[in-house]
Amino acid sequence: MKNMFSGSYSIKLIDLSYLNASSVTNMEGMFKDCYALTSINFDNFNTSSKITNMKSMFQYCYSLRTIYLSYLDVSSITNMENMFMHNYQLISVNLSNFNLSSVII
Repeated sequence: MKNMFSGSYSIKLIDLSYLNASSVTNMEGMFKDCYALTSINFDNFNTSSKITNMKSMFQYCYSLRTIYLSYLDVSSITNMENMFMHNYQLISVNLSNFNLSSVII
């Protein structure tokens, strides 16, 4: 899923609620440069703790205001570098169930 939506400048809503990502290991830059993105639905998004890289995942998502990520299993992530860099409108990030014990960066 690395760079999957990267550069989708005009997309406003992404619904990943029924996508099975249980084999995914890399989400680096997945939404990078999605300037108009205002909402991402991660409800029921299955990651099964295999993801290790979320570097720059939401970087340059200028219009994103809230992110609810508590559904994601991030227990294997080692890299979250610049994950929310340049998110000037971001006012709320819910990471309530995040296990960040493996994060190095």
